[in-house]
Amino acid sequence: MPVGVSSYGNLILSPLGGSNLMFPNNDVTIYGNLITRGQNADSWFCPSWGAVYPGPVATVAKTITIKGNLDIQGGALIWYNNGAIAQNFVIEGDVKVAPLASLFVYTGGTNQSMTIGGSLINNANGLTNAPSTTQAKVDFTSIPVTFNGSNSASITSTIGTH
Repeated sequence: MPVGVSSYGNLILSPLGGSNLMFPNNDVTIYGNLITRGQNADSWFCPSWGAVYPGPVATVAKTITIKGNLDIQGGALIWYNNGAIAQNFVIEGDVKVAPLASLFVYTGGTNQSMTIGGSLINNANGLTNAPSTTQAKVDFTSIPVTFNGSNSASITSTIGTH
């Protein structure tokens, strides 16, 4: 995604399997929903890609704010090698993860967080759908989560415990 762009309306990302999209090297506000329609769980969208962006340009700490919902219909929200460089998400609405989608720290991320203003709907099924090699899962082990909405919310799954 282009560096320097700091806001979007509704945003739909559709990376091909094995392709990766990085958010810009700056804070971003999405004034609507962020919907991902990656081809499979190997279709990553990442806040950063390690400590250096292409160029090489040093990665900066950033917050990605979504004024609506984060709807991961396909693909995977992945933190990858950001180390101690903060890469945070603030979602004012719901976070939804589809059966063959993912949300987790792949490796090397030690400073990331997620704030959710609505519900968490985790329908990731724990499977790896060939040719994908990334498991469909939601794992907050390395992602501190804060729920801060003013309305009642829930954590649900319609297909299991993944």
